[in-house]
Amino acid sequence: MGSTERCDQSACYWSLCCFRCRDSGLSGCRKSEIGESFCLSAGNTLNDLTALLNASLDDFYTHHVLLPQERKDKHFDLVLGATQGNDTRLWLSDQTVLRRSNTYGAVGSGAEYATVLLSRIYTQLPLSKATVLAAYTIFLVKEFVEGCGKNTEVVVLDGGQARMLADSDIALMEYHFNHALKLDSMMVHYIIGRRVPDENAALNNLTGYLKSLRTSLEENPNITAEIRGWDIDWDE
Repeated sequence: MGSTERCDQSACYWSLCCFRCRDSGLSGCRKSEIGESFCLSAGNTLNDLTALLNASLDDFYTHHVLLPQERKDKHFDLVLGATQGNDTRLWLSDQTVLRRSNTYGAVGSGAEYATVLLSRIYTQLPLSKATVLAAYTIFLVKEFVEGCGKNTEVVVLDGGQARMLADSDIALMEYHFNHALKLDSMMVHYIIGRRVPDENAALNNLTGYLKSLRTSLEENPNITAEIRGWDIDWDE
């Protein structure tokens, strides 16, 4: 579940993404109450919004998840983001606990895999590149973690504005990511010493595949691109 909305009373844009939700019909109510916190912060700082979000989570659990034993079936994790002017925030929630992240975060059944992956590949990047990295991480989680799937939604918050990537852009990136998985497999086989009849030809194919993927992702993402079927002639 994901959404991006703008409060009419302010220039505060917000994004709500729920990656794990076992709330037995509480989704709409939760979204409404969280959204109200964003709109109530109109004209205030994101520090004020943080306090409102904390209060909203406490209030929600008090009114809708009354008993500890109910929380197993009526529990949700959230990724929340907001931007106001040059101030941008990212929060993660776990029941009534809200914590801020200055780098990255993940929740839900794929959170452990995503966090390990991001710990290896995350670095400070221009926003356009960080957007692709986020989509790549989600792609791998959906590929390898049971129970993670369906459509990918990527929301970009920047300079007081929010936008969602078009489905067509995400589909094109995932097309390239599929090729990256094939390249990864080829590189592992090459590194562990799988025999090839021509060492130079094998290296040329690997670098050609790598350059092709890089070029395709750097060019206009709205134009569907075909990647040459690079491969290595294995000597077996």
